[in-house]
Amino acid sequence: MTDDLHTNPFEKIDTNQVAEDLHIVEDSQRNARRGRPALDSAEDDLDPTERKVIGLIESAQAQAQQVCESELKAYRERLVALDFREQLSSIDIETAKQRAEFDQHVDKAIVELSREQQGLRRKKEDMQQFKEQNGLHREPQPRSWDDKIFNVGIIAVLFLIETFGNAAFLAKGNEFGLFGAYTEAVVISFVNLGLAFLLGILVTNFNHIHWGRRSVGIISAAVFIVFALFFNLMVAHYRETTGTVLDEGGKLAISAFGENPLGLGDFQSWILFFMGFLFAIISFIDGILWDDRYPGYAKSARVFAEADDAYNEFYQACLKGLKKTSDEAVQALENIKQNILLAGRQHDSIIDDHRRLIKSFDDHLEHLEHAGNHLLQLYRDTNRAMRDGEAPERFKKPWSIVKTPVDTSLPKAMLTREEILKITSAAEIKIDNGVNELHNQYDMGSEELRPLAPHRRQPDSPRGDQDES
Repeated sequence: MTDDLHTNPFEKIDTNQVAEDLHIVEDSQRNARRGRPALDSAEDDLDPTERKVIGLIESAQAQAQQVCESELKAYRERLVALDFREQLSSIDIETAKQRAEFDQHVDKAIVELSREQQGLRRKKEDMQQFKEQNGLHREPQPRSWDDKIFNVGIIAVLFLIETFGNAAFLAKGNEFGLFGAYTEAVVISFVNLGLAFLLGILVTNFNHIHWGRRSVGIISAAVFIVFALFFNLMVAHYRETTGTVLDEGGKLAISAFGENPLGLGDFQSWILFFMGFLFAIISFIDGILWDDRYPGYAKSARVFAEADDAYNEFYQACLKGLKKTSDEAVQALENIKQNILLAGRQHDSIIDDHRRLIKSFDDHLEHLEHAGNHLLQLYRDTNRAMRDGEAPERFKKPWSIVKTPVDTSLPKAMLTREEILKITSAAEIKIDNGVNELHNQYDMGSEELRPLAPHRRQPDSPRGDQDES
């Protein structure tokens, strides 16, 4: 079967080539010299050469008829496959199917959102309970990660400054020079700033409602003051002693600190003390400002805020899921519409191909008859010219091809062009109505989810996003 509308499936006969292959001229001359065929030979009394020519033509005719019948059968099958009525009825089925699937998607989204909302509600109740148990009447003030990175940056800057400063002051008495002093300075700065920062975090317990936690805050503040003073004075004494005795600097520093803590005799040692003490205070304040000033309040608020954000994302994902389902349903109907329109164009194309094939077959039979007569006439003219006497009378009569009937009928149930146009128009109306129904169903589904939508938080609440859900 051919798919190209402009391709003739029937192969033409090259009479010159056939005449050469069958040696028509040679046989005709040879037979003429022998007086063959006989002068009184009947019309159906053909000699071997004539029979070979007619046999070749009839073989080509049989092959062409087989091709034609195969093509016509394929066209009938393609026309039957274009079941317009079935496609029209499938619109209602597809619309009902897509609407049912969309309703299932909405029901599933409602169930999942309700479950997630219950979890979010529990998180909010936990935070509310925390506020009531701790007598809090303000909104939490958790620090963002940007703020915390800024705090860490401050400590890092202080660490570098103090480390290099201590290394410069301690280098004069260190047997390894600046490298050894830098190693000691790293340890000193880490202890001074790190412990001050941790004590700053602990001192926020002073704001706690329970006295046990408040005492932790008071003790932390006292420990910080004692630590900041004593530790940095000890470092200053160590700096003075390492300037005189290398091996016993640590012991002498402790002894000198015990005898007279403020007895620093070197101005640079006092500079070292004040620098370390000041940096410890800054690190201590950094720890206090690390998060909400009430212990545990920021964590509770952050848990709720993260759950609230997760719920909002889940809600938006449900809406996108509904939109995707609705779009896919609309596309399914649009595909049916396009298939029906395409089937209409295919119907016209098949009818044209069918008509063209029949004409091509008829033309081909005429071609075969003309080719057969041309070859026979070549044989007979040559024979007549070479004969001594008259040629048989039958040479004057042309040969006619015997046509075998071909089934060119179309399917009985095939629709007319007018009926197809009516079905196509009805299909477009049905599909447009179905698309409108699906759009309305999407709007209704979105409205069903609206009661489960997250509420926006007030600007002064945690992270300024949403307050209730």
